[in-house]
Amino acid sequence: MWIGRMGLAVALAVLTSAAVLPATATTSTLATALPAKATTLTLGTALPDTGSLKAYGPATQAAVRLAVEDANAAGGVMGSPITLMPGDSGGTGSTTFARTLARLSGAQAIIGPLSSPLALENSPLLRGRTIVSPAVTSALLTGRLARVVPAESLQGAMLVSLAQRRGAVRIVVVAPRNQQALVDAALDRAGDLGLQASSVVYSQRQSVTNIATRIVRSSADSLLLASSAETTGILSALLPRGMPATVLLTQGAAASIDPRQLRRGTLDGAQAIELDLRVPRSLAARIRAAAPRAQELAYSPQAYDAAAVAILAAEQAGRSLGVITAEGVRAALPAVTSVGTACDSLARCLRLLRQGDDIDYVGYSGPFDLSRDGDPQAARYLVRIYTDANRPGSTARPVRYP
Repeated sequence: MWIGRMGLAVALAVLTSAAVLPATATTSTLATALPAKATTLTLGTALPDTGSLKAYGPATQAAVRLAVEDANAAGGVMGSPITLMPGDSGGTGSTTFARTLARLSGAQAIIGPLSSPLALENSPLLRGRTIVSPAVTSALLTGRLARVVPAESLQGAMLVSLAQRRGAVRIVVVAPRNQQALVDAALDRAGDLGLQASSVVYSQRQSVTNIATRIVRSSADSLLLASSAETTGILSALLPRGMPATVLLTQGAAASIDPRQLRRGTLDGAQAIELDLRVPRSLAARIRAAAPRAQELAYSPQAYDAAAVAILAAEQAGRSLGVITAEGVRAALPAVTSVGTACDSLARCLRLLRQGDDIDYVGYSGPFDLSRDGDPQAARYLVRIYTDANRPGSTARPVRYP
């Protein structure tokens, strides 16, 4: 959902008056509500230097540093250099993330974390902050933070689009109850595309035989599976009853398949999607130069882009308000990632903003089209086609949603 320039100004004004400057605020209250230099952007990170995801830390931290360096070389934000405060997110079960958030209380935006379980574990601590994650996908985090990767529920809409391109007429969406958001996204997309659609939402107590019977009763020509450990069992139970002509698999469903337990050819021609996490060569070279010990470069494009959209939103909000606040940055995120002049360079986007132009930052991993809840409404995926050995092919085809 795009917020136009006038709408953004109104939103920022409301946020400033309601959330930052209450009617009873005194001078001392204002001093604690805003950073000491409210026209200087302080950008924090909460990325994994320790914990189970620490292999991703060096590259993602370096990517954020590069974004800050690029922005500062282009004049900074509101004419001042950006202050970067790096921090460790740690892992689940530790207090590292909480301690980092406390230390970054003066930052108007924080980049991280990479882990959905970690963010959910510390959900109360996210309130009142502007957090842009490069990696979390849980639908339960919608509205609690912003992100530059799509929520897992958007896979449902993407797969329906792929089914429509393959000539689907009637599609059945199959998922456990905890994937209701994905089911809803798929059904909404089917309606938009004029497809007939139904769903089989099951509990963990239901047998795969019962689930397969419900699928057959739908008379669908296309099957969208968002299942998990039970995926292989559902497919096996479908074989004697009649498999829909087109099979589409979410990333989670594909990961749980055991091809050895399926009759050869069961998934021949099926399509599975995954997030497009390829790292452009130009960025990879910069990351390796900045962090020579980095071994895992995945999510470094998303980390750079998370920092970039926060920086651009700070410039946009600062120009409207005259100050940079966490609330202002959050409100401006949709405006700098949707309708406007498309730009993949942070420096060019900053120049356009200073000229008064609307922008659509694409960056390394976009498009994004962030909603008011901070969720991408556009995304890039990779599609893999299954062979008669019930395994995904080695080549992946990039696709975009919508």
